[in-house]
Amino acid sequence: MKHYKVAIVDDDPLQAAELCKLVEQCVVPADLSATAFESLSAFEASLENEVPDIVFMDIVFPSEAAQGEGVLASAGFAAARENIAGIDAVSRLLEEHDGVQVIYVTGYIELCTRVYRTRHVSFLPKPVNEADLEEALCQAVDNLNERVVRPFALKVGGRIMSVDPADVEYIESDRRKVRIFMDDRTIEAYESLSSITRKLPGSFVQCHKSFVVNMDRIAEMRSDAVEMRSGTTLPVSQKRRRESREAFAEHLRGRL
Repeated sequence: MKHYKVAIVDDDPLQAAELCKLVEQCVVPADLSATAFESLSAFEASLENEVPDIVFMDIVFPSEAAQGEGVLASAGFAAARENIAGIDAVSRLLEEHDGVQVIYVTGYIELCTRVYRTRHVSFLPKPVNEADLEEALCQAVDNLNERVVRPFALKVGGRIMSVDPADVEYIESDRRKVRIFMDDRTIEAYESLSSITRKLPGSFVQCHKSFVVNMDRIAEMRSDAVEMRSGTTLPVSQKRRRESREAFAEHLRGRL
């Protein structure tokens, strides 16, 4: 089963914690792990290391306005209408990551029309209804699952290439580059391993911080290494050993 990372961006820590709990309890066709961020600045800083698959974004951030341009002069909808920092953040930070599924969450239902400035899956009013939450999550997961079974686009220099995951044996990360090892060629591109991984189907597993492998091409998985059918041997890190072995066993069961 595919694993997706969820980010919850809300300046109310209690509401963020509750939403994290609800998300991880939802029954969806994927494993989800949620992390809460209590400010837009904290969320933005996290993107330098990892871009989540699904983002629950609050819209109004009074503290952000107070510390920034000072737009929020008084409480209520009149002020909230001018302080749509969450929508602005999605436009500024996530538009280039077109695979990220955005779900807006807000106490200001009057702002529902403003979210159409950006791509998003759903708009949930607070307090969040559990059935509506699960429906929005299922849609987000379906979008992600559908996306990863098709060829994906990869920017290579001034070209855009179409890459079929079925043709990929494994992917190696080398600082800011990735190398994609295929049947008849190797492609190098400036892209992070995490962004490539989000484009791959569930038949791939990350066995090491620098390697993602196609489990359809594995001949044998040992405790510290994986041997591909081509004869290539790749490392399995101690941190990812259990997760990799479980994923491979589940993958084999699914093929029986």
